[in-house]
Amino acid sequence: MIYSVDKWKDTSIRYDQTKRTIEKFLADLKASNQIDFWLESCNVCATCCAIESVNGNWKLDLPRVNTRAFMSYADLMFNYIYSLDFVKADGICDNEVMDYLPSGAKGLSDVNAEVKYFETSDELIKEMKKSLKDKKALVLSYKTDYNSYHYICIVAYDTVKDLFYCYDSWASNKHCVNGGKLESYNSSFFKKRAKLRFMEIYK
Repeated sequence: MIYSVDKWKDTSIRYDQTKRTIEKFLADLKASNQIDFWLESCNVCATCCAIESVNGNWKLDLPRVNTRAFMSYADLMFNYIYSLDFVKADGICDNEVMDYLPSGAKGLSDVNAEVKYFETSDELIKEMKKSLKDKKALVLSYKTDYNSYHYICIVAYDTVKDLFYCYDSWASNKHCVNGGKLESYNSSFFKKRAKLRFMEIYK
């Protein structure tokens, strides 16, 4: 049996983080040796993917020049989260804090968004399956082989194969084999790597 959100097979809901404005800016800085990192928008990309996977509606249109949209909803959400002026310690990026993501999701769309925390990995996996059975999309982060954490959107679970199906905004991630579209990982992958929390997105 497949537990899933409505649009889990619609690959057009995937966001490509390398095309986001902030990533292009960071890539330029990295190329000029001013910084040694980029790829900071996986969180908002995963959140926007989750919103579209449950047929969420956006509260605003994309900005356009003539007919060309020059920003995506992930770009807008990144800027929107920073506009909210959350109280935080210096050196912490707003977009990396999961507790800020529901404000972005609910501020720009009509979905419900809630972060849940867990005590054990077994509890995490159990609740992931329950949420998907209830047609809720999940946004979570896991530790990659690059020794950093990365956000993805989970849209389905196959109870027979024990596989979670996900959209990844970073297609060249070594954990991806399908270009970020419907990547599949079993329960043990998330037990070993995922932080003990996720955000639910649902209508």
